[in-house]
This record gives sequence, C-alpha cells and structure tokens, in this order.
Amino acid sequence: AARERDPQQRERLKGARARLAEKLKATQPKLATLRLSRGWSQKQLAEAIGTSQPHIARIENGRDNVLLATANQLARALDVSLDEISAALGYDKTLP
Repeated sequence: AARERDPQQRERLKGARARLAEKLKATQPKLATLRLSRGWSQKQLAEAIGTSQPHIARIENGRDNVLLATANQLARALDVSLDEISAALGYDKTLP
C-alpha cells in the first residue's frame, strides 16, 4: 500500500503488472490477466467496482460465484466485453 501512494513507485508497479499480464496471456485468459494488463492491483479493481479486495481475490481464485451485475461492473471497469469477462472466469465452456 505504501508503494501505491508514491507516484514513481506506483508507475513502476503498473508497468510490472502490465508486463506480467503479457506473459500470462499465453495461457488462457483470466480475470487477473485482464486486471494486470491495466496495471491495476486487486484493491484498485475493487475500488473501481465498489467492492473489497478480498472479494476480488476470491473471484480470481474461483471461490466466489459472480453475479451478472458484478460481471457487468468488471467489464466496464476493465474496458472489455462481457464475453471476455465470461471467458476469463471460465464460464465460456460449452455444456456437454
């Protein structure tokens, strides 16, 4: 949190997150990758959609189901489509 308050360190963190997202894109799309590609921490995403950092962590780890309203908020905050959010959360798989 202290590093996020320092403008210079915040920019470095943002760049590091974006580079990490590029490396992760080689695998399947995940919410963390979408978040990191914007250079955001879990806390920053949580603030953007009006929730808590632990909630974002649970979503990213697959421990919380995501309501449609939350998925829409994530899509708007991350500037991606709802389909991309669905894929990132693993909900795009076809039913047997």
